[in-house]
Amino acid sequence: MKLYLVRHGETDWNKQDLMQGWSDIPLNSTGLAQAEFLRDMIAKYNLEFNAIYSSPLQRTRKTAEIMASTSQKVIIDSRLLERGDGAFEGRPCSLFFDSPINFLDPNLNSSAYGVEPILDFSHRIATFLTEVSCSYPDDARLLIVTSNGVMKRVHILITGKYNPPNFKNAMIYEYELPQNTKFALKIPPK
Repeated sequence: MKLYLVRHGETDWNKQDLMQGWSDIPLNSTGLAQAEFLRDMIAKYNLEFNAIYSSPLQRTRKTAEIMASTSQKVIIDSRLLERGDGAFEGRPCSLFFDSPINFLDPNLNSSAYGVEPILDFSHRIATFLTEVSCSYPDDARLLIVTSNGVMKRVHILITGKYNPPNFKNAMIYEYELPQNTKFALKIPPK
């Protein structure tokens, strides 16, 4: 089955390079236009989806709703929420990534400053992928609108490569999802 992953359209916090996490930041005018452009590209290429999924955050939900055809409902799934960034939300991304605590280290699995532990975050993405891989036929096409961190986890779980790209706003990325696959987080060796 094919997964078409889309990072939500631009927000003002994206422009300012601020951590968003669970903060419910709306799309800005650029983000709205990006979602409309994607809708038009989907129509131009006659792409049809068996289902469209989105996280409940308004930046992803609005992007998905704009992209969806008028006859297709967007399925909201809280497992697609961005990672909770705790006290870092609304602050420069560099503070999170330059912190003395490596919040991406699964062996550490830190929840300091209210950050969602990386293994909890990864587990919920793995359960989502397992469920959809077992719920749709092999020729299914799913559109998933979510956030950068979720897309990075999906990339890691599907490819097994621990150096995911930084996904751009309002771009479509295609992945092949094997049917009936049980996804589990594998901790990379130190």
